[in-house]
Formats: sequence, structure tokens, C-alpha cells
Amino acid sequence: MPTWSALVVGAHFFPMARSLRAPMLRWVGAAMLATIGLAALATLLPDATENVWQSVPGIGCAAVLWAGAAYTGLRAGRRRA
Repeated sequence: MPTWSALVVGAHFFPMARSLRAPMLRWVGAAMLATIGLAALATLLPDATENVWQSVPGIGCAAVLWAGAAYTGLRAGRRRA
């Protein structure tokens, strides 16, 4: 379930980027979908368990979202100064 939720969350960044005129959100969406794709490929490994399908997107998408937030915060800080 968390992987499918991450898929929906990642996909919604594309229309949101257009409506908010924030192209950086396309990168966040693409990175989240790529993370899910990597998880799907990882499940093909011989010793892969269901934990791979759940933990890789969870940790990976969290890292992508934190990186996007950090980038936005740093960019906003530069505009103020």
C-alpha cells in the first residue's frame, strides 16, 4: 500500500508544477517515480522480499521530499538576502 500511495503522490506533482508555475516540482515528481521504479526492479532480485517493495519507496521518497524542501528553503533564503 505505501508504494501505491507514493506513486499517486509522485504523479500529482506534475499537474501541481504546471498550476503553480514551479518547474522544480517536476523534478520532485520524477525523482519519486524513479524511486518507485527502482523498487520495482529491486523486487526482481533473487533474494528480494516484500520489505524491498515497501521500504525502498518509503525511504527514497522521504529523502526526495526532504531534498525538495531543503532546496526550496535555501532558494527562498537567497532571495531574501
